Amino acid sequence: IHQGNQQLRLSNNKILNFPLHLQNGVEVIYLRRGNTVLHYGGKKHLMEPGDLLIVFPSMVHGFTDSADTDSIMMLIPIDDTGSFRSFLERKEPASPILKKSVWAETGLDQILEMAYRDWSKSTVAVQQGYILLVLGKLIPLLSLTDRTPGSGDALHKAMTYLHEHYTEPITR
Repeated sequence: IHQGNQQLRLSNNKILNFPLHLQNGVEVIYLRRGNTVLHYGGKKHLMEPGDLLIVFPSMVHGFTDSADTDSIMMLIPIDDTGSFRSFLERKEPASPILKKSVWAETGLDQILEMAYRDWSKSTVAVQQGYILLVLGKLIPLLSLTDRTPGSGDALHKAMTYLHEHYTEPITR
């Protein structure tokens, strides 16, 4: 579980193999090359080149069966999501994967490529601008549902419980 001091990050990943996890932030991945299997909502979803992924805070997900991939990954702490924060905490995407045919006209690939290229030499204000631009273009493309506490499979329920209570004492 990633919690607390999650850092704002933009990175290039050659392999997407991560066990099931959740974080208190948003994860955006643009898959430039290769395939990977996303585990989300108790199901497996194949990600292919050109797919965009957005995982909202506290959503259990992971990746397997990745080989020779190339992706840009943006990890955004919830505190850096600006006016999107309450929305991201109340909603969830029906499907977190957007095929390129859905988002091709938005220029998101160019925005993410530019952000990746400029990230290390950008000011915090510029990085936050990229975040808001990416979220502002991506979220309207999603089919969203209201979050229902305790929804999902048994693993999701267990991970959600741990995420919400991991700092509490074991005995009282």
